[in-house]
Amino acid sequence: MRFRRLELVRYGGFADRVFDFGTGGPDLHLVVGPNEAGKSTALQAIGDFLFGIPGQSRQNWRYDYKQLRLRALIEHDGDLLDVTRRKGNLDTLLAADGTPFKIDPLPPLLGGIDRAGFERMFGLDHTKLREGGASIIGGRDDAARITLEAGTGVSHIGSELARLTDAASALFKPGGQNPPVNRLMRERSEALAKVRQTSISDADWTQARQRRADAEARRTALIDEAEALDREQARLDRVGRARAPFARLSAARAELVGLEELPTLPQDVGAQLATLRADRVTAVELAAQAKADLARVEEAIAGVERPGIILSEQERIEALEEQRPVIAKAAGDLERRRAELDRIDAKLAAALAEARIAPGQPIPSAGWRRRAATHLDAVRELKAREAAVEKERVKLVRDRAAIERDLATVSGTVDPADLIAALQLLPADAETRLAEAMMEAERKRTLAAERLSDLAPWQGSAASLRTLAVPTEAEAAAVRGSAEAAKSNAAGGRKDAEAAETSAIRAGARLKGLIAGGTLPTPDVIAAARQQRDALVSRVRERLVVPHLSDDDGIGGALGQSITEADQLADRRDAEAARVAEYVLTTVALDEAKALAAAAHRREERYQAALDLVEQGWTDRLQMLGFERAIAPADLSGWLTKRVAALEADRDAGSAELALKEMTSRFVEARAAIATALSAAKGPVATAENANLVSLASGHAAALTTAAASRDRLLAHSATVELASDELAVEVADLARARVALDQERAGLASEAALPADASETVLADALDAIAHVGEETGARETIARQIEGIERDRSAFNTELGAVLAELQVTGSADKVDHVRQLAASLRASIRARDALASLEADRARIAGELDQAVRRLDRIADAIDAMLHAAGTTDEADLDGIIASVSRRDLLRATERGALDELAGGDNGAGLDTLATEIADLSVEDASSARARIDDRRREVAADREIVGRTLNAADEEAGRAASESTAADAQQTAFETTAALAQAAEEHIQAASAAALLRWMLDRHRTTNQAPLIARAGVLFAEVTGGAFTGLTVGYGDNDRPIILARRSDGGEVGVEALSEGTRDQLYLALRLGSIEGRAGAGSLPIVCDDLLITADDGRAGALLRVLAAASAHSQVIVFSHHAHLIDVARNAVGSDGFRLHTIEPIGALAA
Repeated sequence: MRFRRLELVRYGGFADRVFDFGTGGPDLHLVVGPNEAGKSTALQAIGDFLFGIPGQSRQNWRYDYKQLRLRALIEHDGDLLDVTRRKGNLDTLLAADGTPFKIDPLPPLLGGIDRAGFERMFGLDHTKLREGGASIIGGRDDAARITLEAGTGVSHIGSELARLTDAASALFKPGGQNPPVNRLMRERSEALAKVRQTSISDADWTQARQRRADAEARRTALIDEAEALDREQARLDRVGRARAPFARLSAARAELVGLEELPTLPQDVGAQLATLRADRVTAVELAAQAKADLARVEEAIAGVERPGIILSEQERIEALEEQRPVIAKAAGDLERRRAELDRIDAKLAAALAEARIAPGQPIPSAGWRRRAATHLDAVRELKAREAAVEKERVKLVRDRAAIERDLATVSGTVDPADLIAALQLLPADAETRLAEAMMEAERKRTLAAERLSDLAPWQGSAASLRTLAVPTEAEAAAVRGSAEAAKSNAAGGRKDAEAAETSAIRAGARLKGLIAGGTLPTPDVIAAARQQRDALVSRVRERLVVPHLSDDDGIGGALGQSITEADQLADRRDAEAARVAEYVLTTVALDEAKALAAAAHRREERYQAALDLVEQGWTDRLQMLGFERAIAPADLSGWLTKRVAALEADRDAGSAELALKEMTSRFVEARAAIATALSAAKGPVATAENANLVSLASGHAAALTTAAASRDRLLAHSATVELASDELAVEVADLARARVALDQERAGLASEAALPADASETVLADALDAIAHVGEETGARETIARQIEGIERDRSAFNTELGAVLAELQVTGSADKVDHVRQLAASLRASIRARDALASLEADRARIAGELDQAVRRLDRIADAIDAMLHAAGTTDEADLDGIIASVSRRDLLRATERGALDELAGGDNGAGLDTLATEIADLSVEDASSARARIDDRRREVAADREIVGRTLNAADEEAGRAASESTAADAQQTAFETTAALAQAAEEHIQAASAAALLRWMLDRHRTTNQAPLIARAGVLFAEVTGGAFTGLTVGYGDNDRPIILARRSDGGEVGVEALSEGTRDQLYLALRLGSIEGRAGAGSLPIVCDDLLITADDGRAGALLRVLAAASAHSQVIVFSHHAHLIDVARNAVGSDGFRLHTIEPIGALAA
């Protein structure tokens, strides 16, 4: 693509600045302007047009964001695209008619390149050129790296690859011991082994792990089910989005079934047919008009009389006719000349007498005559000056009187300054501004109401909102922290209670197991048996002192049994010491578990009460502030943001209303001031409410201004008249002095010519005239004598020529030669008119015949074109053609609808095809979809609840595992395992990132080496030879010490050198050649303009010329735009590529443009 024209409509400091890059070659453009002329602005405009004006653009210092506009005519593959870019978030590209493009037309032209890629790939400046030359030295041992960096504009690929490789190796090495990943893996394995060795038994550990595994499996199942619900939701959304376009597609295809057999016609065939029919009507009318005109001309030709033989003597007759008046006059002139000759002779004698020159006396000298003539001229000039002075005096007197009269008429004029100042208080567009201010105030008040409604569930006015003592985010965070702490503590208490109850259940079960094996010889049991034995012994002793009783035997047997049981318990005490100890410990554990459970329940109740208190306090506080229902503390930040927006909107609305009120007041005051000033200026009577007040005041101010200007003009004229009067008095004195000097000169001349001493100017003039007359009459006599001779000679030649013409015409001459010539001339003019009329008519006939032929041929072409349309439409009747065209247009519209629907459905079939999508749409009604979404929402809530339960189970399992490792060694090992696992995950992530990035860079280099390196070096070699002026003939690829391909520059003598042997400037040229070669390889869909910014800032004229030649070569496949503030580059460019090899664009400073 290329820019044909770039227009900065409103951008930065520019307004309607057009860069016309023209059509065709050359496509190298040099844009030159001084600093601060806007060169950088124009450069940025190219990127902003292609990729959008950024949200925080700094180009709005002259125009608002909404006014920024960039327009361009873009050529691409033979098409011309007129695009306007505006500042905005949506629909920022506008067509020529101002409507937004439905589909962005620029991405296909950009070939997938974003702004960063464009600036890196197609943007060149001096810094990039120098960095590129330096990077060539850095990558001198890797040709692929050099070509990739130069071709993509991405510098330091090699150093980045080395950094990534070193970083990955520093984190992990196969078989290594010290790198962080290796070390952490070893420490984690050791810690886990120690946990297993020092924690609970394998059976309990297995049970705990099984419970956790079951919970994990349940959580995985719930996650899978949630993902399945998401997929089903996505399917419902996909089918819902596809329903409308699929309906359009089905309708279009159903209607297309009956239209597919129609012929293929041009898209504008209807317009073509209408044009042809209109042309046919015009051609028929033109043919009829031509036929009528041709008949009229033929009739006129038939009525013209053909000229005779007289035309053959046209030149001679015209010459005689030209001489005729002279010859006719010559007869009388001859007699007059002879009489004049006699008169002159008499006058000569009288003149000598008048000059008082006696016969034979010498005439005064020529010098005297010159002095006398000069004197008389001076006298006449003096008189003329005196007359002019007098005339000027009279004029000044008249002007002074007129000025005084005119001043009297304008002396009462009022100064219009106050009225003009009052008019300036009221802008010309005051009504428009007031209407806009009212609309703006209404819009901002509506926005303020919307922002206020966004604060629900809070209810109140904007005034109360300003003074509302809303909790701060810190207070909300404290409440949230207290609530979360209470929730956490309550949950912890609940978990502790559950754990304690579980421990109690286990202890109770263990006690039952211990008791099931028989009575345990615990100290309490032994003590009870001994106490029973001692009681029986006491009773036996009592019986020994009394007579024999009937139950003595029973008491004796009970005593013996009691002694036996007590002895047996005592005997079993040692044998079952471990069992007894376990029983005691289990009993203690049971009591402790019950106590812990009771304490945990009490703690849970206490924290739950605290949570309820916090939440109730938060709710009560918000309700006191006007909240219908409480919002969560976590949502307070968003509410506060909305509150700020609502307050800001209310302030804006208030400011707008205040501005409207101030504007209204200001305009009312301005109208009152105008009315007051108009009254003071003695203008038409009008009140401030009068609709025509401004026009009346403006008209009166204009009249007063005109009157004031007239008064000032009259005063200035009066001053001019007074000055002229003073100058006139000076000139009168000068004329008096000149008169005295001329009188003295006249006396001297009279004395020299022997004239009376008191001879006046008249006498002196008469003498001078008489003397001059003598000379004149002498010359006049000689002239008249020659004239008489010439007249006689001309009459003889005239008569001879007339006789010859009459002989040729075979006409007898008459006595009056002059009249005969007149008759011949009249006959000649009639013949000439007949000839010219005949020639004009014949030319008209030829022209009209040509027009008739053109009309006939035009009708034939129209008929052929309509026949071609009929043939293309498959009909022979023109009457059927309109219907066919309408059907074809309908078909094309349906096809466009089909394509649009297919574009909307693209990807909507999920890769299964439109038939499957149709089945899905048919099987899923709108009601079924709504029901399915409701079921999905319900199940999502159930899954979320189950996941929360599973999460608590996993937490309990983790806590059980933690308690299982409560021994000091196990706990330390467990903690070490946790810490090493976290550190290992972090280190492994860093290693994977570095290793992956390094692998990706190596893959890019290898791929570039195999696909682009050879053709790029070949293209760049040609450019390198050009840019170095033949010092190098090209580039080639060799191999370095490590057998890696390297770039070699081939000298003109055939020698090859590595890039490290090139000078700094030559490396810059090599980088430029590689970059341009890579861009040339992209020519096609991805070919974009190359933009250079002060690329040649440090280059001397020779290097700059060489670089310009390379850029000119690159312009054969890509448009090249070079920005510079160095005007001398214009001459460098002319010398390097010729005046026809580039186009010059100059940028004037913005201030100069504005001026």
